[in-house]
Amino acid sequence: MICETDLQQDKEKQADQKCEDEKPEDPSMLLSLKVLAIFATCLPTLTVYACTFSAYITHADTISKTPLPKCPDVKIFLAPVSYSIASWHPQKELWMLAIMIHFPARALILIMVPRNWKSTVWRLSFYVAICVEILCLVTLSLFHDYSKAHQSIHFTCLGFWGMASIAGMVIVINMERAMEDKEPIVYRSWVAKIVIFTLFFLGGFTIAITHTLTPIYCSVAAYTIFCIAEYVTIALNAAFWSLVVADFCRDFKRFQIVPIEKTRKRNNKVAPGTVAPIQPCIVPIEKTRKRNNKVAPGTVAPIQPCVN
Repeated sequence: MICETDLQQDKEKQADQKCEDEKPEDPSMLLSLKVLAIFATCLPTLTVYACTFSAYITHADTISKTPLPKCPDVKIFLAPVSYSIASWHPQKELWMLAIMIHFPARALILIMVPRNWKSTVWRLSFYVAICVEILCLVTLSLFHDYSKAHQSIHFTCLGFWGMASIAGMVIVINMERAMEDKEPIVYRSWVAKIVIFTLFFLGGFTIAITHTLTPIYCSVAAYTIFCIAEYVTIALNAAFWSLVVADFCRDFKRFQIVPIEKTRKRNNKVAPGTVAPIQPCIVPIEKTRKRNNKVAPGTVAPIQPCVN
C-alpha cells in the first residue's frame, strides 16, 4: 500500500514538473545600461567631433573660401559645428544617423532619472526641459544652409537648446542638493556637476556674445573664440549628462522590458487572456551591493510604473 502511494505521488510530481517545463515563458527583453549609456552620451559627442574634424579634410576648399557673416572680404579658417553637422555632406547624414540612435537611449534613461523625486513640479519641469532640448537639437540639425531664413531658424533653436540644457542641469543639481544621506561618491559627483554647469553657462554666454560681435565688427578673433567655445561647450554638456547617467548606472545594471498580460471579456465575464506584447513595461533592475562582506540581493525597483 505504501509503495503504491509513493508511486502515485511520484507520478503526480513528474506530471507537475512536465507541466512546468511545457509552460511557455513570458516574453521579455533585457537592455544593458552600459550600452544605453554609450548611446546616450558618448555617441553624439564623438560624432560631432568626427564630423567637425573630418570637414577640415573633405571641405578644406569650402572652409578657406567661406567669408564671415556680412563680411565678404574676411575669410574663415575654422569650421564651426553648425556647418559640419547641418550643412556639409556626408557629415550631416552621419550626424542624423547618430542622433536617431542616440535619442531613444537618452530619453529612456532621463525619463527614469527623476522618478524618485518627491516634487511633481520639478519632475514635470525636467521632462519639459528635456523635450525642448531634444526638439531644438533635431530642428537646428535640419535647418542650416546659406539662406538667411534657415540660419535664423538654426541659431534660434541653438539658443533654445542652450536654455533648455541649462534648465535641465539646474533642476538636476537642485534635486540632488535636497537628497538626504549623501554618500561621498554622490557628493563628489554633485560638486562636479556644479563646476561643469558653471563652465557650460560661461561657454554659452561666450557663444552668444561672440556670435553677435562677429558680423558687427568683422572680427576674426571673435569668430575664433566662438568656434572654440562651441567645441568646449559640447564637451561640457556631454560631461554633465555622463555624470547623471553614471549615477543612475551605479544603482541599476539593466532594463527589463516585460509585456503586460491582457484580460478579455467574454459574456460579461473577465477571462484571463494571453500574453500580448502591446504595451511593454520597462523596469530597471537594481544592482546587488556588498554590506559588511555580505552580498545583499538586489531588488527590482519599478521606477516606471506598469500600466495595464
